[in-house]
Amino acid sequence: MKPDDALTHCQAYLDGELDPALTAEVEACLASNPDIAEFFEQERTFLAFLKTRSARVDTSPNLIDGIKSRLQQEQAQHGTAPAPLKMPTQRFSRRGFLAIAAGIAIVASVAFYKFGRSPECPYMVSCADEFADIKSGKSPALIQSQDRSKLAAFVDEKLALKLREVPELNAFKLNADGAGISTFESLKSEGSPDAAFVSYKSASGEIATLFIHPWANVEPEAFNKTQFQGNVFWAATHHKQSMAVWQSDDGKMLMSIVTNRSKEETLQIANTARRAFSVQLARLAVRHDVASND
Repeated sequence: MKPDDALTHCQAYLDGELDPALTAEVEACLASNPDIAEFFEQERTFLAFLKTRSARVDTSPNLIDGIKSRLQQEQAQHGTAPAPLKMPTQRFSRRGFLAIAAGIAIVASVAFYKFGRSPECPYMVSCADEFADIKSGKSPALIQSQDRSKLAAFVDEKLALKLREVPELNAFKLNADGAGISTFESLKSEGSPDAAFVSYKSASGEIATLFIHPWANVEPEAFNKTQFQGNVFWAATHHKQSMAVWQSDDGKMLMSIVTNRSKEETLQIANTARRAFSVQLARLAVRHDVASND
């Protein structure tokens, strides 16, 4: 299936209205066309946002066009404008247009999220930016080591987590190789503290990063929220970088994994790291209780 044909079927695909054969054709096209896949993901995000944040409204086509124009201006001003994609013209249900229009209107014109104004979730964008700085060497690791205990000691020195070791991700062919500090500079005005990061690298040189951000009781945008294997994450793709964010069990930290892999595999990696942290924090809690009873 050609990209233009896939775009034509976008709304029906997201609504689950395509037959199995056509669904398979669309998904094959998405697998081989990252830009089209990203567009589909954006449409899915807007629909999810609408379900959680707004009621359906009667929206004129002129308002829809005006909102889209406003969003493009916002993206250009913030330097986040995506590569142009041809919008599907043959098949968009009124329900789909209403969902997109209401979602864009809320995001671009009404909502001022706690992290600042942006057509995308600012926390996710900031994670992607920090990841890019680490990959480019702009934010170098302050300690180079494959010893996960030494890396945990570095993190503990900065954040007082009392970790024994950073998570093992060997199952994903990723090995810990360093740690450092990320400033999350774009969120400083909102009270964001510095975060620690642990970098992982594959044998081929692929990089993934774990961020440990001591920002208590903060959540990314609701429309990025998802359930994965019984756990709550916030997941997104930004400029071909996938990220999965979660809150620590005590709500005192935001943790995230950023990779250049698919969002689904990034969620799997994040879930593994999350379990490792949960086990360690649970052990610390038990030790604290025992010490208190003594």
